[in-house]
Amino acid sequence: MKRRILSLLLALLLLPVIGGRAAERTPTAHGIDVSHHQGAIDWDLVATQIDFAIVRIGYGANLTTQDDRYWKANADACTRLKIPFGVYIYSHATNEEQALDEARHVLRQIKGYKLSMPVYLDLEDEDISNNCSPEQILRNATVFCNAIEAAGYEVGIYANTHWWEKYLSSPQYDKWDRWVARYASQTGYHKTYSMWQYTSKGSVKGITGDVDMNYWYAEPPKAECSHQYTFHVSKEPTCTEKGERSYVCSLCGNSYQEVIKATGHSYKAQTIAPTCTEGGYTQYSCHCGDSYVGEEKAPTGHLWDEGTVLTEPTVGVAGQMRYICTACQLTMTVTIPATEPPCAGNCPSARFEDLPSYGHWAHEGIDFALEHKLFQGMSDTHFAPNSPMTRAMLVTVLWRYAGSPEGGENSFSDVPDGQWYTQAVTWANGEEIVAGVGHGRFEPMANITREQFAAVLYRFCKSRGMETETAPEPVSFPDWEQVRAYAREPLAWAVNTGLISGVQSQGLSYLRPQESATRAQTATILYRWIEGMTNTEEK
Repeated sequence: MKRRILSLLLALLLLPVIGGRAAERTPTAHGIDVSHHQGAIDWDLVATQIDFAIVRIGYGANLTTQDDRYWKANADACTRLKIPFGVYIYSHATNEEQALDEARHVLRQIKGYKLSMPVYLDLEDEDISNNCSPEQILRNATVFCNAIEAAGYEVGIYANTHWWEKYLSSPQYDKWDRWVARYASQTGYHKTYSMWQYTSKGSVKGITGDVDMNYWYAEPPKAECSHQYTFHVSKEPTCTEKGERSYVCSLCGNSYQEVIKATGHSYKAQTIAPTCTEGGYTQYSCHCGDSYVGEEKAPTGHLWDEGTVLTEPTVGVAGQMRYICTACQLTMTVTIPATEPPCAGNCPSARFEDLPSYGHWAHEGIDFALEHKLFQGMSDTHFAPNSPMTRAMLVTVLWRYAGSPEGGENSFSDVPDGQWYTQAVTWANGEEIVAGVGHGRFEPMANITREQFAAVLYRFCKSRGMETETAPEPVSFPDWEQVRAYAREPLAWAVNTGLISGVQSQGLSYLRPQESATRAQTATILYRWIEGMTNTEEK
């Protein structure tokens, strides 16, 4: 009480010196608010000059990297010296989710501390005023304040008078404590408030440089003791009898006794392990002499290793594999069935002379496309796997997969009637799968790029009601930033679902979004897509 009276008198005497400030009301306490900007503080010296402190927790989201690096030292000093204190967090939240995360930031750090004053939300950041309406700011503040109050703490809002009048004028703010900032002789603010930050150029012995100064107008804050108990055991518990422990607070002398539960038996287990063919058991013994035999355990059975191939199977010839029991070393030899010749010359692509052999990444996809009549060869003997896929080709493939439906109206000047792709383009345009390249043109013979391919396939899925969940952008690809805006979501979906895996070059994988998609790439992607949907439906 002497310190509070002394500091108030000193503050009122100093008012002319620091600019002639005079509060509209009579303050009940005088204090400071601090952050890492004040650096290391000599709190033993500061404690003789102030009645309270508001300590910054940090700023923004619940990340340890955004904690105020002097928070704990400042809070511990206030606790030790019984300085009443509250906390504040500098807000960056522009939506309710971010506001809730800022509340979690505060609650994580104040756990274990006794606060004598409110938790304040500091609203002054330009990102908030530039990007949020007053209604959105109120929603964010409500989420933050509700979370703090639900945890059992008082809560308030800090802002300058401009913010209070322009952005925080709703009467909803009346239910929380107000902390008003205005560096003048009076606040000029006529709603109720508990604290006024009247200068940022204050001087307090023990703090290097300037410090914010504040008047408090509510009930004078009182420090709550954060008890620091030490204890001794006056009676040790046993396995079956209770004990007793005495606690004494080293700060205020408060004491109490606590019953210590009987420890219960602490058994050590001695296990007779089962073998492959014989059972085992476990005996439990306590240091007090009590013991019992636990449940019997059945034989483990043989524990075979992963096996060693003695003879590799070949086409038409069986092989052999030997297994060894890792427990008893018993061995067992089994036959490996002979392998079937891959493809065996019966592939749908067997007639083409320019296709990769079985085992190549594109072989299965091309076989699938030919078997399901999605593709045709460029001639009777050539498939042209490395040739670019045209826009007309891709739309025609999707049209065939959809069952060659009729419908739509030809609105493209460069898509003549009666062409092999006319009906497919007309249908795709009607389904909003393709929209052309502008000026009423479709450019059917233009090569389709990898990003265009992803976009068309993505729209096709949406038009058919298939799942196209939003996927995170695959920024690990060095050329992701080259992807055009319209194709980012489709290409992220295609990568996330395993349809597109990138092109390897010098140890890195590239998307190459503007490169033309080849017929082989197209067949492989369509194969992965259709097989993936089939597997999902079966599950």
